[in-house]
Amino acid sequence: MAALSDIIGLPKPDCVCLLDIGPGMASARLVSRGKSDSFDSRRGNFFSRVRSGYERIMGMSPDTWMKIDASQDENAVFGDLTAGLELRFPQLREGHARDGR
Repeated sequence: MAALSDIIGLPKPDCVCLLDIGPGMASARLVSRGKSDSFDSRRGNFFSRVRSGYERIMGMSPDTWMKIDASQDENAVFGDLTAGLELRFPQLREGHARDGR
């Protein structure tokens, strides 16, 4: 990611969150919710290739990326995301303590 940001002249992000879920499970969730569209109906290994692409990008600057297992239920995903962000940015936790949360 740092190389890409250098190439196009953007600042390097403090953190990038990857909500990772296998293509099969993602598709099943979309269908069960009635939310699939023409993009979601792509065949073959399209989504596996997209996932692999993100994995490669994440490998370029692993300290910037946080990978969350999105195959869990939404409360677990939110909990992992919150915990990961609080580890990277302790001031978030301190803000909750100040607010009484």
